[in-house]
Amino acid sequence: MRSLRWLVLLVAAIGGCSDKTIINNNYYSFTTGAISGRVVPGDPGTLVMTSDSVRVKHVDPSGYFVLDSLPTGVYGIVVIPVNYSRREITNLTVASGQILSIGDVTVSNFPYPFYQSAPEDGRDSVHLSTSIRLYADERVILDDLESSATITPELNGEWNEQTWASKTYGSSQYTFYPTERLRLATNYTVRIPASVRLAGGGTLGSDLVLHFTTEPLILKLRSFPSGINGGVPLMEFGPSLSFNVVIDEDSLTKAVSFVPAIPGLWLQTAKGSSGGQYSFMATGTDPLLPETNYLMIISGTVPLDGPLTLPQTDTIRFTTEPSGVIQSYPQNGARMHCTVCSISLVFNAPMDTASVRAAFSLRLFATDSLIPGIITWYSSPRQMQFSPQGALTPGTVYTYKLARSAQTTSGHAMSQDYTASFLVEEMQ
Repeated sequence: MRSLRWLVLLVAAIGGCSDKTIINNNYYSFTTGAISGRVVPGDPGTLVMTSDSVRVKHVDPSGYFVLDSLPTGVYGIVVIPVNYSRREITNLTVASGQILSIGDVTVSNFPYPFYQSAPEDGRDSVHLSTSIRLYADERVILDDLESSATITPELNGEWNEQTWASKTYGSSQYTFYPTERLRLATNYTVRIPASVRLAGGGTLGSDLVLHFTTEPLILKLRSFPSGINGGVPLMEFGPSLSFNVVIDEDSLTKAVSFVPAIPGLWLQTAKGSSGGQYSFMATGTDPLLPETNYLMIISGTVPLDGPLTLPQTDTIRFTTEPSGVIQSYPQNGARMHCTVCSISLVFNAPMDTASVRAAFSLRLFATDSLIPGIITWYSSPRQMQFSPQGALTPGTVYTYKLARSAQTTSGHAMSQDYTASFLVEEMQ
């Protein structure tokens, strides 16, 4: 059985003392080893080592320490800071010629054996689906924890214990798993009384108190459709928003306004444990104004979740696409295997049919000769078809063009000409 030696690290406020040792394998005798690490948060002080003899070194102001000239063996370290609770780290095996780095040794104001929590004490904007974790250097009696720990406001759930072997993260983790989501924008307090017993004997000795605040109502823009030149489409405008809770649809419709105005309402399209998703359905028949800067304003005063509002009014800016063609056939560069080929165009807004008829042309590319034909419209003035009079010539390139003079029914002209060319291939 290997004997366990204890090294006691005392951190005391000694101004101006620093002895950060640069470690390398040539520094030590190959018959001894060393342990290095860092106390976090850092605090200058003294390092007291006890084994066969007692030696004192200064802890680096940043918290670094080195325990050197250690005979081969299994060690334990007790860190006793000035402003924080102690840490006890066990089962550190040092071999001859070895420098054992144990990394960061986290200290806190929690009573021993607890030394770290998640969320951290004082943390803001904690996620609503979080669990509460406490890390300890030594086991505590789980029954005591379950019966006496309190969470305010009251939160239903249960405590769970997990133990493992580790150098710097103690030996135990205690997790409270809520059976419900936490409340929005709420200050929570976790209190574990001093009477909770340690598995190895004794009690905490003082209360552990942990505070954290949950996140406020959060809005995210999930999607914004993109059209010509990256602008927002003039028709079927339907942005999507998500919140970290499920909110009232009617309240969202009241809270959101557009400048220039866009009539419509918000509908819930998805909901789950992470919140709700909502999409806007425009109720007007007119398209948005082309090449126009819009504002979507979400009020910070209209209640969305009970009494809760957004932390502040949120404004989303977007610009609409120009009037133009959003789909065409044949596409530019296409190879056609037909001589009786029609050309179709789809627009992003209802078009003035007379102006389109005057602006459209099909020409033979080599000679720029005009090809006559007839324009017809589908169920709406957004889709047109041009049918040439007579067959097209195989092995020939044709170009069709819609001049920018074509206008929408509301009088907006296209921002630029639309041109495409295609080849009618030789028949096999």
